[in-house]
Amino acid sequence: MIDPQTEQIVRLQEVHKITPGGPVAFQTPWRWAKEGVGGIKLETVKFANRRWTSVEAVQRFWGAIAARNTRQTPTAPRKRRSAERDGAETGPQTAETAN
Repeated sequence: MIDPQTEQIVRLQEVHKITPGGPVAFQTPWRWAKEGVGGIKLETVKFANRRWTSVEAVQRFWGAIAARNTRQTPTAPRKRRSAERDGAETGPQTAETAN
């Protein structure tokens, strides 16, 4: 939860300039707040008819996404890797080498 007393508050429309990895499209932070990414939403508060967040909330948002992605690192099925390895070791078969 955003704590206005201890966190650096920024307007949601300014978040696109401070995202890790460089600027994103203007509407992207609004989508993060409304729809989220993989069930993780950017924390916001509404005050004076404007939507606000904090630099720390953006950091928490990206930290949660990074943690989720680390846990869900896809791996190739073992059989597939074995078949690819076997094919790489023997090389492609041609009509001349098959006989």
